[in-house]
Amino acid sequence: MARQTAEDIYEAIKQQILSGDLRPAERLIEANLAKSLNASRHHIRAALDRLHIDGLVEIEANKGARVSSLTLEEVVDLYVAREGMEAEVVRLAVKRITDAEISELGDCLQEMAVAFESGQFDEYSKLNQRFHGIIFSASGNETLPEYIAQIRLRLARLNVRVILLPGRSDSSHQEHTAIYEALGDRHTERAIEAIRRHISGVRQDIEKGWAIVGM
Repeated sequence: MARQTAEDIYEAIKQQILSGDLRPAERLIEANLAKSLNASRHHIRAALDRLHIDGLVEIEANKGARVSSLTLEEVVDLYVAREGMEAEVVRLAVKRITDAEISELGDCLQEMAVAFESGQFDEYSKLNQRFHGIIFSASGNETLPEYIAQIRLRLARLNVRVILLPGRSDSSHQEHTAIYEALGDRHTERAIEAIRRHISGVRQDIEKGWAIVGM
């Protein structure tokens, strides 16, 4: 088997963390990772450093690396930050979004419903990310989406468990529909209210269902 690139190694370890194959607080032994991924220790170390910057790995002097955990308080803080930033992105997007992008949002919304009904929860998460990505692109702002992406990455391990919380799938569909309709009407106040209601709704459901969602 050919040696993988540094980027391959980073992506491989990241996906193992996001999928739950590597559990929160699990120790990450460089030698074991190098063997399983057919990688050099140098590439493993570089990947762990990047994942530490992402917030997915904790590195302590003389103790090595382990998969990071998230407390409920940390999750709430991340969602509060995300809500404020996404509200500003939506405000910008209302003024710039095209008819083609509105149509793409509608198509994405329909695909999300199909993915959930068929139990394709990973696909649902990807479509959810695409839905928000269309809005990010329409905003014309490059900096805010970068910060939001960092937050979403730290929260990504919760995605599947969150959508399975009682009532969350129905709420999610209604919330995304409200965002889509407000953007389609180019109504700034409604669009901002809709995105805030969506992000805060997820946060509140996580708070109520932390015993199920928690890491």
